[in-house]
Amino acid sequence: MHNTKLIMSLIAAAFIFTSLTGCGGGAKAPVVEIDRTDYIGCYRDKGDAGGAWGRDLDKYFYNSNNMTIPQCIQDCKALGYKYAGLQSQNQCFCGNSYGKYGPAEGECTKRCIGDKEMICGGTWANSIYETGFVGE
Repeated sequence: MHNTKLIMSLIAAAFIFTSLTGCGGGAKAPVVEIDRTDYIGCYRDKGDAGGAWGRDLDKYFYNSNNMTIPQCIQDCKALGYKYAGLQSQNQCFCGNSYGKYGPAEGECTKRCIGDKEMICGGTWANSIYETGFVGE
């Protein structure tokens, strides 16, 4: 009888822990890129560690402590670029071509710093999106 109470207490404690921490079956999975129609794929990157020179998307670059997928796409589109690339949780790259270093499937796994439900690329790997910009 005493063991049954102990077991029930442990089960209740585990249930409360998973509910509070988001672990377990009730946890929401991150929004993956393939759920978005504007997602192209995950591509390798190289070049200047502090800027856009030599990068796959080499026209514009910035960091943000609130980075999300929509923010990067919107900013690149507003600047007149066809593609947006998110990398390492907080970096946004813009350009009009992508893929010069090849695909990096499976390497875009880092959650966005501005929204942990989204994936923002990986280490030297861009999650590439179409911005919807139409023009020169």
